[in-house]
Amino acid sequence: MTRDLRRSAEHHEVMSAIYPCPKPAREKKQRKATPRRKVLEGQLEAIVKMIVFWRDSQMCVQQATDGARCGNGLTWGHYIAQKQSAWLRYDLGNSFCQCGNHNLLDFHGDKSYATWYTATFGQVAAEAMQAEARAHSGKPQRTIQELEMMLAQYDTLYQDRFFAPEEIGGRVAAGYYGTVIGTPERAG
Repeated sequence: MTRDLRRSAEHHEVMSAIYPCPKPAREKKQRKATPRRKVLEGQLEAIVKMIVFWRDSQMCVQQATDGARCGNGLTWGHYIAQKQSAWLRYDLGNSFCQCGNHNLLDFHGDKSYATWYTATFGQVAAEAMQAEARAHSGKPQRTIQELEMMLAQYDTLYQDRFFAPEEIGGRVAAGYYGTVIGTPERAG
């Protein structure tokens, strides 16, 4: 028995020499709470996409005018690019269901999106959207309260989508195309 104890002690000494001390346990970092703005922006993006894909029947809006170039899946497209106007990023009048090909063409300067927009909503609405982007260029972001109000409004729109009119004019009046296009004198 003493031989087993001695052997065990020798084994312990050898192992201690090889592995001098156990690895220290890592402290788990506490995750910081996500800022309210980021949470709201994520929720807004999700609900805007749901409304846009429902409103545009999960089809590229340019399919009727230029369907030969459609393809490469559906994306969330913007008339005024997101980088050009953070203010209009979540505006329903600036967001549309667009195929990947048309989104890429728009990104590279093709004017077919602007032509479709003007033909659908009118020149006055297109100019109003561009004026809205210029009016908020370089200004502070929307406040958290504005984002919360926008989210509540969009949630109501999404919940009421089953009762929305089928034609574009009725949906514009109901608010499914945002505030800039939705102003009666601007709707085409």
